Amino acid sequence: LEIADSKKGEINSIVDLLDFYGIKFSKNHVVGDFENAATVETASGRNFAYPYWMRMRQKNMRKDEPVAANLNELLFAETGFFSAKDRLNLLHPIVVTGERISTQDRSLFGDMSTEELALEFDARVQKAKVIVGRVNEKLPSPFFAHGSDNSNPQTFLVLVGDTDWLYDGFSKVGTGSSVTAASRPMNDNHNFFLNLVELTTGSQGLTEIRSRKSPVRVFSKIEAMLFESRKKYHAKEAEFASKIKSAEDSIRQFLQMANVKTETDLPKAAKDEILKIREMIYPLKEDLRNIRLQIRQNVNELFLTIIVFNLITGPVLSVVFLYVLRGYRRKSQGLEIP
Repeated sequence: LEIADSKKGEINSIVDLLDFYGIKFSKNHVVGDFENAATVETASGRNFAYPYWMRMRQKNMRKDEPVAANLNELLFAETGFFSAKDRLNLLHPIVVTGERISTQDRSLFGDMSTEELALEFDARVQKAKVIVGRVNEKLPSPFFAHGSDNSNPQTFLVLVGDTDWLYDGFSKVGTGSSVTAASRPMNDNHNFFLNLVELTTGSQGLTEIRSRKSPVRVFSKIEAMLFESRKKYHAKEAEFASKIKSAEDSIRQFLQMANVKTETDLPKAAKDEILKIREMIYPLKEDLRNIRLQIRQNVNELFLTIIVFNLITGPVLSVVFLYVLRGYRRKSQGLEIP
């Protein structure tokens, strides 16, 4: 959805209204967070971290905000962000990004795949961005002329830089068959929305109760291991993926320049050139595959350890239980003998 720029003084959209109050919204840019990147799956089944889908944990939520204080995790997809540089105390942050972030032009998201966007993501340490905030001030109405009777009523605004976060695909997961299909929360998005609605009504009676039992169970050790691996190998992964993409683009351009659809229509000399390019791609793909295996190596080793532990624990506990039971029976029989 593209929002055209309005003429100065006109209010034709929510962006114009926010601008009137001194709040800027990044309508043409999306923020990504390296540390809070969500794991997504490609069409081929490969999982990778996509920084423009952000899983916000407790450290990204303001503890002094009751609507988010007891939540564990929120998911935001390709969200914008807010700022109020000229009025520092106007915008109160509720959810913020980390500091290793980057912004990307929104128009590129229709032309590039999620994997390409993730590989080209260049995180830099900078000030965290506000993706959810609130305004609780006496604000003048922009529709009254200057100097007219405008009582500046108390206004309460909740600003969220994303709309997809309320969509079931980002907040719930289906369970059961298609006939008896049900859904359960996979994060705290719905609870957060209900908390925000309740806050705007001036009541917070159910906020603490609603947030008490979170559906999210976080494997913090595994997530920390994956994050450290991504941080270590991300640059190499992006480098090899870029080289592969460049080589494949060269082949496509070669076919376009020759005005043919397939390589079989090319003369032998051209086929040999393409073959050389493909021979260069194969080791690059092998190196890229090895890097991606290294990213998950520690996690895979941990899972293997857990599996082996589970396989061994059952028989060992059974043997111990039988040994204890046998000793108890012998002791009981010994007591019964006069």
